[in-house]
Amino acid sequence: MCLRYLISGALLLAGAWIRGARFPNFGEAWRIALSGVVTIGCGTGSLAFAEQWIPSGLAALIVSAQPFWMIGTEALMPGGEALHKPALRGMLVGLAGVVFLIAPAALSGSG
Repeated sequence: MCLRYLISGALLLAGAWIRGARFPNFGEAWRIALSGVVTIGCGTGSLAFAEQWIPSGLAALIVSAQPFWMIGTEALMPGGEALHKPALRGMLVGLAGVVFLIAPAALSGSG
């Protein structure tokens, strides 16, 4: 996982440099790096750790529920954006797709 993020990050950085993007100053870079460590390190790292004990199909189903938590939390916050039907429909289609992909393995007992 680490190698995948290092390669993709290097490619994105090179692409931004070629296009002449403005790079963050030290203070901005520090906050961006902290955010990356928390989201990628904690999120993806805990997923990789959990997959030692749970099937990958179940992990995929749990991860695919993440947008529901994010949008639901946003809607409940004071001044947060309200839920919209097109967004909910899109998330339900995505969740149904994940269920469709893992259902054969789950039903056969191998997932």
